Amino acid sequence: MINLPTRKNWLKHHSNTSGFTLLELLVVVVMIGILAALGIPSWISLVNNNKISNAQSEVFQAMRDAQSKAKVRKTTWEARFKNGQNANGNPAIQWSVNSASGSPIWRTISSPGVQVDTALTDMNKIGESWSVQFDYKGEVKVTDQGKKITVVIGNGGGRKKCVFVKTTLGALKTAEGDKCNN
Repeated sequence: MINLPTRKNWLKHHSNTSGFTLLELLVVVVMIGILAALGIPSWISLVNNNKISNAQSEVFQAMRDAQSKAKVRKTTWEARFKNGQNANGNPAIQWSVNSASGSPIWRTISSPGVQVDTALTDMNKIGESWSVQFDYKGEVKVTDQGKKITVVIGNGGGRKKCVFVKTTLGALKTAEGDKCNN
């Protein structure tokens, strides 16, 4: 006959050894806290780098779009950029691609928290916005050659990326970090 333990005997033998002690739980919580403290800054850095890369890409595409429209329509077009806010009230870059004689229709980039670095951006300033114009051949004025727009997270101080108008032929180039200081 099989001897089955009664509930009383089972509790007597297993109640002291089942579960975790308070010390074991504290050790696990501390380990999770340490891992989180190490991982969160890296995660935030990754998210911010993605935001600034997306913003740089959108600025580059807006400039290419203005250049393309200038060639196709055989008239001067411009890409304009300014610091503004998105629909949620977060800081964001606003941009417009329009004919030089037209009024800008502002759109907001998809990366919230990214702004134009006012100290490092040296494009033509028109009111609160920066502009680069492309003529009917897709070329820029000699005075616009070498000009750039620099984007940063928040008020700067961290990562920065930029888009240069490299030559009078309208060649565009992207750069990041200290290369945006020139």
